[in-house]
Amino acid sequence: MAPSLFAKEKLPAEQVSAVLTAGDDRTQADAELKPELESTASVDLGQPAEPTSKSEKTRSDQEQFTYPSQHHLWAKFPIGSWREIEITTETFDASGKIYGRSVTLQKETLKAIAEDSYVLETQATVEVSGKQIVGPVNTRILRLLTDRPGVVFSISRRDDEIVMLDERPIECEVWDVLYGEDAQNLRDRVYYSAEKFPHFLRRETFEEAEQVPVATTPTDTSGLVAEHVPLLIGDQLVPCVCEKSVRFREKGSIQSIRMISSKIPGGEAQAWSTDFNADAQPNRWSVLKLLDFGVNPAAGDSVQDDGTSLPGRTSQAK
Repeated sequence: MAPSLFAKEKLPAEQVSAVLTAGDDRTQADAELKPELESTASVDLGQPAEPTSKSEKTRSDQEQFTYPSQHHLWAKFPIGSWREIEITTETFDASGKIYGRSVTLQKETLKAIAEDSYVLETQATVEVSGKQIVGPVNTRILRLLTDRPGVVFSISRRDDEIVMLDERPIECEVWDVLYGEDAQNLRDRVYYSAEKFPHFLRRETFEEAEQVPVATTPTDTSGLVAEHVPLLIGDQLVPCVCEKSVRFREKGSIQSIRMISSKIPGGEAQAWSTDFNADAQPNRWSVLKLLDFGVNPAAGDSVQDDGTSLPGRTSQAK
């Protein structure tokens, strides 16, 4: 799904300063990034997950999941790594005629990494009707497990399951992640494989009320539908994985396809997204295209190499 044109949350100045001066010292950044706990009140993506033969084993209630930073599409890269993307959006009226078009250039830079969080700086320039509007620089603290700013309350293990990928069974650990965002509680059910990129092979998001158990139908679903898909980036064909996601809303839905590469900060090399109204008619669509990216070698961190080089720069962030 294409990123939003403007980041929604901006940190207090003193907190941003503390985070940004942490540099690549992850221990210090971790101390700065831990917020105080705040109280908060069917489209098929492929073969459904199935229980494995090992799913009957008893697990300790104390078992916890730590998402390795080297598996995260941003945190695996050194601080200072960046990407530039272009998002072209068209809006339709009730008759299906295009009445609005905008082009957004967005720069995203990794500013800090902690044990369970990362800091992303974003600035967007929007071109509408021939006029360019430069947005402010926004800085957000996002969680590795959710890629959202909400506080993670709990993580619990479920039975392992099988996810089918290209007609091959992949055994996954299954975890429920309970977190708060925008005055509501959400629960992500993630299907994790340590061996298979991009490691979260499926994600389902449920709304959870205070006295109501987790809903049986997810509001958001995403899952890998193919791997080893060639994509032309610059003058090179680069292997990517293809992910499909669907977001269900009261007045419609959003369907997205993403092409993801392990060598690009943020992962996305290209993405397509369509918004549908309550009558299942498209009222907006957008295309995301990677323009450029860079990996900052000065931080001293290493990036796992899968043997594929890309035409992006290896340099200090611009």
